[in-house]
Amino acid sequence: MDCGSMNHSRCKMMKERSTSFDRRTHDCTMGDGKHAVREFEEGFIVAVGNRAYQQYRNASVMTASQDKLLIMLYDGLIQKMKLAQRAIEGNNLIEAHTQLVKCQNIILELRNSLKMEYEISHALSSLYDYYYRRLVEANVQKSVQPIEEILPRIEELREAWVQASIKVRTMSFQETQENS
Repeated sequence: MDCGSMNHSRCKMMKERSTSFDRRTHDCTMGDGKHAVREFEEGFIVAVGNRAYQQYRNASVMTASQDKLLIMLYDGLIQKMKLAQRAIEGNNLIEAHTQLVKCQNIILELRNSLKMEYEISHALSSLYDYYYRRLVEANVQKSVQPIEEILPRIEELREAWVQASIKVRTMSFQETQENS
């Protein structure tokens, strides 16, 4: 149901507070108590779902170099592990499960991205398998112990990739300068 009559209190407030309120860009769904709004507030569009941020984030992933993508995966893994740890500590088991499954998926992605023709890839594959098993254990037991065990190791591995990325970029830049 459209709130074109301005009977809905939030819609009335928006009309009163904003000189740039426009009914054509204001959608109000009153159906089952949900209020999905796209509105003008003090001259700015407030979009439900932060579409602009999502588009920016998608663009940054699509245009990132391989080393940046790898570091982004590690950043996401570390963030989600910390969220899972807090959820377990707060006894929010559904959130813990959700975050741990995301962690497991990131670990699988890291493992699947390895180029097995390099010796280090075999060692990393074994490490990722171990991390995956520990995350499954944390999820099944709803225990922070496996997370506390592997999180510092993952943070160290992330830092190693950051340092390797910097070194490679520095070497590439120097080679470019020497060839110019």
